[in-house]
Amino acid sequence: MIVQPRQGIAGVADRMLTPGATAAERVVGSIAIAAGAVVAVIAGLLNDAPWALWQYALIVVLGIDLIGGTVANVFTNAKRWWHRPDRNALYRFGFVAGHVHPLALALLVPGFGWPAAIGLYLAVVVGAVAVLAAPASVRIPVAFGAAVLAIGLITGLPGIAPELAWFAPVFVVKLLIAHMAPESPVAESPATESPAAESPASESRESESTAPESPTVGAPVADSRTAQSRTTDSPAAEPSVPDPDPEEAR
Repeated sequence: MIVQPRQGIAGVADRMLTPGATAAERVVGSIAIAAGAVVAVIAGLLNDAPWALWQYALIVVLGIDLIGGTVANVFTNAKRWWHRPDRNALYRFGFVAGHVHPLALALLVPGFGWPAAIGLYLAVVVGAVAVLAAPASVRIPVAFGAAVLAIGLITGLPGIAPELAWFAPVFVVKLLIAHMAPESPVAESPATESPAAESPASESRESESTAPESPTVGAPVADSRTAQSRTTDSPAAEPSVPDPDPEEAR
Protein backbone atom coordinates (compact mmCIF):
# COMPACT_ATOMS: atom_id res chain seq x y z
CA MET A 1 0.00 0.00 0.00
CA ILE A 2 1.29 3.47 -0.95
CA VAL A 3 1.01 5.97 1.91
CA GLN A 4 0.18 9.50 0.77
CA PRO A 5 1.88 12.57 2.33
CA ARG A 6 -0.16 14.61 4.75
CA GLN A 7 -1.36 18.13 4.07
CA GLY A 8 0.37 21.36 5.12
CA ILE A 9 3.66 21.52 6.99
CA ALA A 10 3.37 17.88 7.97
CA GLY A 11 3.31 16.99 4.28
CA VAL A 12 6.60 18.83 3.75
CA ALA A 13 8.14 16.73 6.49
CA ASP A 14 6.69 13.60 4.88
CA ARG A 15 8.32 14.42 1.57
CA MET A 16 11.64 15.16 3.21
CA LEU A 17 11.70 11.91 5.19
CA THR A 18 9.02 9.46 4.06
CA PRO A 19 5.21 9.43 4.02
CA GLY A 20 3.79 7.43 6.88
CA ALA A 21 7.13 7.08 8.68
CA THR A 22 7.04 5.00 11.83
CA ALA A 23 8.46 6.23 15.12
CA ALA A 24 11.61 4.16 14.61
CA GLU A 25 12.04 5.51 11.06
CA ARG A 26 11.70 9.08 12.29
CA VAL A 27 14.40 8.46 14.89
CA VAL A 28 16.75 6.85 12.39
CA GLY A 29 16.08 9.58 9.82
CA SER A 30 16.72 12.33 12.34
CA ILE A 31 20.01 10.73 13.38
CA ALA A 32 21.06 10.50 9.72
CA ILE A 33 20.22 14.16 9.13
CA ALA A 34 22.25 15.23 12.17
CA ALA A 35 25.11 12.94 11.13
CA GLY A 36 25.19 14.56 7.69
CA ALA A 37 25.71 17.99 9.22
CA VAL A 38 28.34 16.74 11.66
CA VAL A 39 30.33 14.87 9.01
CA ALA A 40 30.41 17.92 6.73
CA VAL A 41 31.65 20.24 9.48
CA ILE A 42 34.17 17.85 11.01
CA ALA A 43 35.67 16.99 7.62
CA GLY A 44 36.24 20.66 6.94
CA LEU A 45 37.69 21.46 10.36
CA LEU A 46 40.06 18.48 10.48
CA ASN A 47 41.53 19.33 7.09
CA ASP A 48 41.69 23.12 7.64
CA ALA A 49 39.39 23.78 4.71
CA PRO A 50 39.69 27.34 3.39
CA TRP A 51 35.97 27.93 3.52
CA ALA A 52 34.04 30.99 4.50
CA LEU A 53 31.12 30.69 6.87
CA TRP A 54 28.57 30.61 4.04
CA GLN A 55 30.55 27.87 2.36
CA TYR A 56 30.44 25.83 5.56
CA ALA A 57 26.68 26.39 5.59
CA LEU A 58 26.43 25.15 2.01
CA ILE A 59 28.45 22.02 2.82
CA VAL A 60 26.22 21.35 5.83
CA VAL A 61 23.12 21.54 3.62
CA LEU A 62 24.71 19.11 1.17
CA GLY A 63 25.64 16.75 3.99
CA ILE A 64 22.09 16.77 5.34
CA ASP A 65 20.59 16.24 1.89
CA LEU A 66 22.94 13.42 0.85
CA ILE A 67 23.49 11.46 4.06
CA GLY A 68 20.00 12.03 5.44
CA GLY A 69 18.48 11.45 1.99
CA THR A 70 20.35 8.19 1.52
CA VAL A 71 18.81 6.77 4.67
CA ALA A 72 15.34 8.20 4.03
CA ASN A 73 15.17 6.83 0.48
CA VAL A 74 15.49 3.21 1.61
CA PHE A 75 12.56 3.26 4.01
CA THR A 76 9.80 0.95 2.78
CA ASN A 77 7.17 3.65 2.38
CA ALA A 78 9.67 5.93 0.65
CA LYS A 79 10.55 3.21 -1.88
CA ARG A 80 6.87 2.69 -2.62
CA TRP A 81 6.28 6.43 -2.87
CA TRP A 82 9.13 7.13 -5.31
CA HIS A 83 8.41 4.01 -7.38
CA ARG A 84 4.61 4.27 -7.43
CA PRO A 85 2.87 3.49 -10.73
CA ASP A 86 2.38 7.11 -11.79
CA ARG A 87 6.13 7.79 -11.51
CA ASN A 88 7.53 6.50 -14.77
CA ALA A 89 11.14 6.05 -15.86
CA LEU A 90 11.37 9.62 -17.16
CA TYR A 91 10.40 11.00 -13.77
CA ARG A 92 13.01 8.89 -11.94
CA PHE A 93 15.67 9.89 -14.46
CA GLY A 94 14.71 13.53 -13.96
CA PHE A 95 15.18 13.13 -10.21
CA VAL A 96 18.75 11.97 -10.76
CA ALA A 97 19.56 14.49 -13.49
CA GLY A 98 18.24 17.30 -11.31
CA HIS A 99 20.91 16.62 -8.69
CA VAL A 100 23.48 19.09 -9.98
CA HIS A 101 25.23 19.15 -6.61
CA PRO A 102 28.71 18.33 -8.03
CA LEU A 103 28.53 21.21 -10.49
CA ALA A 104 27.40 23.64 -7.80
CA LEU A 105 30.15 22.38 -5.51
CA ALA A 106 32.83 22.96 -8.15
CA LEU A 107 31.47 26.42 -8.84
CA LEU A 108 31.10 27.64 -5.25
CA VAL A 109 33.52 25.74 -3.01
CA PRO A 110 37.27 25.26 -3.44
CA GLY A 111 38.51 21.69 -3.22
CA PHE A 112 36.27 20.02 -5.82
CA GLY A 113 37.63 20.50 -9.33
CA TRP A 114 35.63 20.60 -12.52
CA PRO A 115 36.97 17.29 -13.93
CA ALA A 116 35.78 15.49 -10.80
CA ALA A 117 32.45 17.33 -10.81
CA ILE A 118 31.67 16.62 -14.46
CA GLY A 119 32.90 13.03 -14.22
CA LEU A 120 30.78 12.38 -11.12
CA TYR A 121 27.66 13.89 -12.65
CA LEU A 122 28.01 11.96 -15.91
CA ALA A 123 28.75 8.70 -14.09
CA VAL A 124 25.56 8.98 -12.06
CA VAL A 125 23.43 9.96 -15.08
CA VAL A 126 24.79 7.06 -17.16
CA GLY A 127 24.27 4.71 -14.23
CA ALA A 128 20.65 5.81 -13.91
CA VAL A 129 20.09 5.13 -17.61
CA ALA A 130 21.59 1.64 -17.19
CA VAL A 131 19.27 0.87 -14.26
CA LEU A 132 16.18 2.04 -16.14
CA ALA A 133 17.15 0.12 -19.28
CA ALA A 134 17.77 -3.13 -17.39
CA PRO A 135 15.04 -5.77 -17.02
CA ALA A 136 13.02 -5.30 -13.85
CA SER A 137 14.32 -8.54 -12.34
CA VAL A 138 17.97 -7.34 -12.37
CA ARG A 139 17.64 -3.62 -11.66
CA ILE A 140 18.97 -3.98 -8.13
CA PRO A 141 22.22 -5.75 -9.20
CA VAL A 142 22.64 -3.25 -12.05
CA ALA A 143 22.20 -0.35 -9.61
CA PHE A 144 24.87 -1.76 -7.28
CA GLY A 145 27.20 -2.46 -10.18
CA ALA A 146 26.81 1.04 -11.61
CA ALA A 147 27.40 2.53 -8.15
CA VAL A 148 30.64 0.68 -7.42
CA LEU A 149 31.96 1.42 -10.90
CA ALA A 150 31.17 5.12 -10.51
CA ILE A 151 32.81 5.28 -7.08
CA GLY A 152 35.89 3.45 -8.32
CA LEU A 153 36.29 5.81 -11.26
CA ILE A 154 35.58 9.07 -9.44
CA THR A 155 37.86 8.47 -6.47
CA GLY A 156 40.77 8.17 -8.89
CA LEU A 157 40.20 11.58 -10.47
CA PRO A 158 42.36 14.54 -9.39
CA GLY A 159 41.02 17.71 -7.86
CA ILE A 160 39.13 16.34 -4.84
CA ALA A 161 40.36 17.77 -1.52
CA PRO A 162 40.39 15.52 1.59
CA GLU A 163 37.65 17.58 3.25
CA LEU A 164 35.32 16.70 0.36
CA ALA A 165 36.38 13.07 -0.15
CA TRP A 166 33.10 11.87 1.40
CA PHE A 167 30.95 13.72 -1.12
CA ALA A 168 31.29 11.56 -4.27
CA PRO A 169 30.65 8.12 -2.67
CA VAL A 170 27.61 9.35 -0.73
CA PHE A 171 26.25 11.13 -3.80
CA VAL A 172 26.48 7.93 -5.85
CA VAL A 173 24.95 5.72 -3.15
CA LYS A 174 22.02 8.04 -2.61
CA LEU A 175 21.03 8.27 -6.26
CA LEU A 176 21.92 4.90 -7.76
CA ILE A 177 21.25 2.58 -4.82
CA ALA A 178 18.95 4.31 -2.35
CA HIS A 179 16.75 5.96 -4.98
CA MET A 180 17.03 4.11 -8.30
CA ALA A 181 17.04 0.55 -6.94
CA PRO A 182 13.45 -0.70 -6.52
CA GLU A 183 12.07 -2.00 -3.25
CA SER A 184 12.43 -5.63 -4.34
CA PRO A 185 13.29 -7.43 -7.58
CA VAL A 186 10.46 -8.44 -9.88
CA ALA A 187 10.74 -12.13 -10.68
CA GLU A 188 10.32 -13.07 -14.31
CA SER A 189 7.78 -15.74 -15.19
CA PRO A 190 9.47 -19.17 -15.28
CA ALA A 191 9.45 -21.11 -18.55
CA THR A 192 7.75 -24.06 -16.97
CA GLU A 193 5.45 -23.93 -14.04
CA SER A 194 5.95 -26.25 -11.13
CA PRO A 195 3.28 -28.90 -10.68
CA ALA A 196 0.39 -27.77 -8.57
CA ALA A 197 0.10 -29.05 -5.08
CA GLU A 198 -2.14 -32.02 -4.70
CA SER A 199 -5.52 -31.45 -3.14
CA PRO A 200 -6.29 -32.87 0.30
CA ALA A 201 -8.75 -35.30 -1.30
CA SER A 202 -6.09 -36.74 -3.60
CA GLU A 203 -3.65 -36.96 -0.71
CA SER A 204 -6.32 -38.80 1.28
CA ARG A 205 -6.91 -41.23 -1.56
CA GLU A 206 -3.19 -41.79 -1.94
CA SER A 207 -2.77 -42.46 1.77
CA GLU A 208 -5.67 -44.90 1.65
CA SER A 209 -4.17 -46.76 -1.30
CA THR A 210 -0.79 -47.10 0.38
CA ALA A 211 -2.15 -48.01 3.80
CA PRO A 212 -1.99 -51.75 4.70
CA GLU A 213 -5.27 -53.61 4.23
CA SER A 214 -7.17 -54.52 7.37
CA PRO A 215 -8.04 -58.19 7.89
CA THR A 216 -11.39 -59.38 6.49
CA VAL A 217 -14.15 -59.95 8.99
CA GLY A 218 -14.41 -63.63 9.79
CA ALA A 219 -10.97 -64.53 8.45
CA PRO A 220 -8.89 -66.73 10.73
CA VAL A 221 -6.34 -64.80 12.68
CA ALA A 222 -3.35 -66.56 14.12
CA ASP A 223 -3.24 -66.15 17.85
CA SER A 224 -0.28 -67.51 19.69
CA ARG A 225 -2.23 -67.70 22.94
CA THR A 226 -5.01 -69.74 21.30
CA ALA A 227 -2.50 -72.10 19.77
CA GLN A 228 -0.79 -72.48 23.14
CA SER A 229 -4.07 -73.27 24.88
CA ARG A 230 -4.88 -75.89 22.28
CA THR A 231 -1.55 -77.54 22.84
CA THR A 232 -2.09 -77.56 26.59
CA ASP A 233 -5.59 -79.08 26.37
CA SER A 234 -4.61 -81.97 24.07
CA PRO A 235 -3.66 -85.17 25.95
CA ALA A 236 -0.04 -85.97 26.01
CA ALA A 237 0.99 -89.06 24.11
CA GLU A 238 1.67 -92.07 26.44
CA PRO A 239 5.05 -93.65 26.12
CA SER A 240 4.94 -96.98 24.27
CA VAL A 241 5.74 -100.17 26.34
CA PRO A 242 7.70 -102.85 24.54
CA ASP A 243 6.11 -106.29 24.24
CA PRO A 244 7.45 -108.96 26.69
CA ASP A 245 9.98 -111.39 25.29
CA PRO A 246 8.32 -114.84 24.66
CA GLU A 247 11.31 -116.70 26.13
CA GLU A 248 11.04 -114.83 29.40
CA ALA A 249 7.31 -115.54 29.56
CA ARG A 250 7.95 -119.33 29.36
